[in-house]
Amino acid sequence: MQATSLGERTRSTNRTFVAAIMVAAALAMLPDLAFAQAAPWEQTAQNTYNLIMSIVRWVAIIGVVACGAAAIFGKLSWDWAGKIIIGLVLIFGGTQLVDYFRSGMGG
Repeated sequence: MQATSLGERTRSTNRTFVAAIMVAAALAMLPDLAFAQAAPWEQTAQNTYNLIMSIVRWVAIIGVVACGAAAIFGKLSWDWAGKIIIGLVLIFGGTQLVDYFRSGMGG
């Protein structure tokens, strides 16, 4: 039996590893062969968005109630009221703003 050096075995192992990575990458680029869906994360992203928006909605409701209480007691400045209104518009109107700009850009 012929003895091989450690360097030759390492190079052979590296070549095998690189070849395996290239085959895996080729399969990943061909969704039909990999039996993958076209957009596997779309439903997960939508569910996450719905969860976050439901939580943010309740936080916004509590914030508006707190602003109302502060206004009743005369502790709400117009500066804070404006910031809260602008923040709510940006949070809840974000998807509409993005869709508007995408349609304007031809998307």
